[in-house]
Amino acid sequence: MKTLDRRAAEIFRSMLALQTTKIDNSDGTYMPVHIELIGRIDKYDFFSLAHYGQQNGDAMRDPEMLFALHKDTRQFIP
Repeated sequence: MKTLDRRAAEIFRSMLALQTTKIDNSDGTYMPVHIELIGRIDKYDFFSLAHYGQQNGDAMRDPEMLFALHKDTRQFIP
């Protein structure tokens, strides 16, 4: 099973440490990124990382990536 490399895992942990669901530091140049805990099963926490846009008045994730964090090994699995 592949996991995030060390640098990518550090960045992901830094985003989680902010304890916010929306990160926007681009002054409108780029879409903000949203990170949220979407579930917990056994030894895993599941996270969604996505940009949100509007389509027909609905919030749409584009793109969305899902990650599982193993609670024992602390490794992220895309």
